[in-house]
Amino acid sequence: MNGWIITGWATLAGVALFALDRLALWMEARGWIYWRRRRAKGSAIGAAMLELQDMLEAGRARQVIEARDERHAEAPDPGAAPPGREN
Repeated sequence: MNGWIITGWATLAGVALFALDRLALWMEARGWIYWRRRRAKGSAIGAAMLELQDMLEAGRARQVIEARDERHAEAPDPGAAPPGREN
């Protein structure tokens, strides 16, 4: 008899959790809450991890930026003719 009581309570708890889940999904569809179907835009832990990654890889990112700047910022040859004029 004791096993049936435990089984009954477990079933009742499962039905109650299912009903609460469906209620929360309905409330989310109306825009009242965020439940399961919408993802969060960000979190404090995610922002902290990105900040830590920036600190650890700052040298690598700086080298890539400097390499691009050096490639595009080449000085023209002082002895060359100005563009559009050839002798």
